[in-house]
Amino acid sequence: MVHSRRNWTPRATLAGSRRSMKLPSGYGMIPDRDIWRAVNLLIREHGIDAEIVAARRADEMLERGDRDGQFVWLRIRRAIVELQAAPAGKPN
Repeated sequence: MVHSRRNWTPRATLAGSRRSMKLPSGYGMIPDRDIWRAVNLLIREHGIDAEIVAARRADEMLERGDRDGQFVWLRIRRAIVELQAAPAGKPN
């Protein structure tokens, strides 16, 4: 079921790649699995710069006045930070 206030489909087009990922049309909530797919694609393509790429995309969405898009990219950025963070606690 697709709820759309408008037909918004952000693309995480990866630099130097023909692959792109369309995130589902949103009414505010994008499933976590789609966020993690975008995260994995960005990390695979951009490595340690993935967080910067996601932050830039969030800024682009803000400049366009697309608050939903900005929110999605901020979620992606936070997930990248979480995934790339050093493990906490004592090693086993």
